[in-house]
Amino acid sequence: MKYYEAKNMLQLLNKMSVVDVAIPIKTGIRILQNKQLLITAILPYNTIENDVIKNYSNGKPSLTPDDEEYATCSAKVNDVLNEEVSGLEFDKINIDELADLKLPMSAITAIYPMLEVKE
Repeated sequence: MKYYEAKNMLQLLNKMSVVDVAIPIKTGIRILQNKQLLITAILPYNTIENDVIKNYSNGKPSLTPDDEEYATCSAKVNDVLNEEVSGLEFDKINIDELADLKLPMSAITAIYPMLEVKE
């Protein structure tokens, strides 16, 4: 999983936490544990991304396309975003555990990498 995919997944998981759906406790705990694994795995990439932006922003809170260093900074950030996240192994959740639930597509998208589908 690339860093940008992991960041998007974390955003969706954060949104999912406000979805009011009852799920089995074991499944909910595994989703939370997987979320914590995700946070831990992407932390070094967050730091690198922030350091790149800080390095090119010359003390400003952010860069705009008008800034001289914008293109170089964007290229370097894109390099970081496309790196594979190492050490990320989710505790798989059998889809049968969620078969009777009705979840919004955003929640399904958020947990999809954690699901184990047996046909």
